[in-house]
Amino acid sequence: MDEFEIFWVAYPKRKAKADARKAWVQTDKIRPAINAILGAVESAKQSIDWRKDGGQFIPYPSSWLRGERWDDEHEIVIEQPIIKAASRAWRLSDAATIAHGNSLGIQAMPGETMQNYRSRLEKNETYN
Repeated sequence: MDEFEIFWVAYPKRKAKADARKAWVQTDKIRPAINAILGAVESAKQSIDWRKDGGQFIPYPSSWLRGERWDDEHEIVIEQPIIKAASRAWRLSDAATIAHGNSLGIQAMPGETMQNYRSRLEKNETYN
């Protein structure tokens, strides 16, 4: 497979292939290496613009190439990890919360409400 075909397969909106191939040739002298192009496409795939409304705002590949969009900066969607309900059973009682905190090495602070303590433990789970 030539580099254009590799790009074509990686690009999520495969429309107007002949025009995209023409843009590929036109951008030969300014376009970065194929690995950089593929990385830029993967980054763009995670962007808010490309993901909203079912990908409605993904540009045609020819426009993306001619616009040197490999240099674009993207606002990336960061998905929060899903923690299964069973793993959160420690929140059902104060005793279970304290036991869970002890297992993590996180003690309740003097005067701290149980709600604040649970919140601190949840933050620890989210970031670890």
